[in-house]
Amino acid sequence: MKQLVCEMCGSTDLIKQDGVFVCQICGCKYSVEEAKKMMVEGTVEVQGTVSLDKSGEYMNLYQMACDAMRDGNFESAYNYSSKALIINSNEAELIGIQGLSILGKEEIVKDVPTSCVNAISRMFKTFEESQDSFDDKIRKLSNITDYLASACKHKVELYEEETSRLNSQKVDYSSRAETSAAANLALQSLGGNILTQQKAEADLNKEKEKRLHNEELDSQIYKISRKKDAVQRYQREVNNEIDSAKRKIYRQKEKYSYDEYWKTRTEERKSMEKDVASYTSEIELLKKQIAEFDKEKEPILAAISASVPAEATLEEIKESIRTLENKRANLGMLKGRERKRITLEIADLREKINVYEEEVKRQKNDLKEENATKLAAVEEKIEPYRKKVDELLEKKNAIVVELNKAR
Repeated sequence: MKQLVCEMCGSTDLIKQDGVFVCQICGCKYSVEEAKKMMVEGTVEVQGTVSLDKSGEYMNLYQMACDAMRDGNFESAYNYSSKALIINSNEAELIGIQGLSILGKEEIVKDVPTSCVNAISRMFKTFEESQDSFDDKIRKLSNITDYLASACKHKVELYEEETSRLNSQKVDYSSRAETSAAANLALQSLGGNILTQQKAEADLNKEKEKRLHNEELDSQIYKISRKKDAVQRYQREVNNEIDSAKRKIYRQKEKYSYDEYWKTRTEERKSMEKDVASYTSEIELLKKQIAEFDKEKEPILAAISASVPAEATLEEIKESIRTLENKRANLGMLKGRERKRITLEIADLREKINVYEEEVKRQKNDLKEENATKLAAVEEKIEPYRKKVDELLEKKNAIVVELNKAR
């Protein structure tokens, strides 16, 4: 027995309609003569359960869904992806295409459809559970970014077209004209006749109608702008999720490659880890010895930072100045001579401050020089230990880098 096979998508689901054969999967039509040429052997006698291989049909639908989505043919993308998902419901990219084609194919101004949001959410979950290779997942997520951009761009263009259409319906209106019409009506109500009053009222109503007409259009335009913002915000949110998913996949890929690399190098890894542990232990012992030497430095450093005799004298002079300044501040108006005497005394003391500040520096330097030799002796003992720590750290870090680097 022979059967028809669609040359476009590989489907065998063709039905004769209005004198031609129509593929129920991709919609391709064939004349009777073309159908005769397409007839292929289709029945094979087998024992047991018959399993129909639809892989060719599925891959054709998959490719057509991707192509339609890239071309902005959202209706076809939806139909192809929906039919392909009947064959394989666990293909994340197709789920994404189905959801985004719903967003793109709407020809009227709507918000992001719930069915689209739900499909994208299911898409991310399916990607996590997918058995695809890491590279295939990354590639498919990149495709979703393109599909998302295509659908959102189309949607935004619809919003902008609708906004342009509404703007074109606006009429010329100015608040000044309405204010003038209102003033004229008030004037005619006071001194005009019934006819001029009616005309003035009609003029005012006309201006009000213009304003209300434009306000209604502005209200619609505002609602459209909110929906446009919602679509663009949704695009950013999904792109952020895609970027996050990609980063996660890259980390998984690195870990997988890392684990695979060391799977056949168990002994080598154990040896390297043993060396790291040995270096770490040796470094800790050296650091303890350095800490003991640091304790020897403490009394030397304390002696260097100790107070010198000149500091006490300097503080006494400063205190005397503060006392004299307070005394001068409390003198009465008639104590000019006493104020002058105190001022001269303060000036003398300030000159001494400069002298004693220099003396403090000299005595501090003397202390430093006296203890410098002792400090240098301790540092000399520490230096070999520090060098050894640096050498061991370099070796340890080289092994750690080798153990942890991406493979």
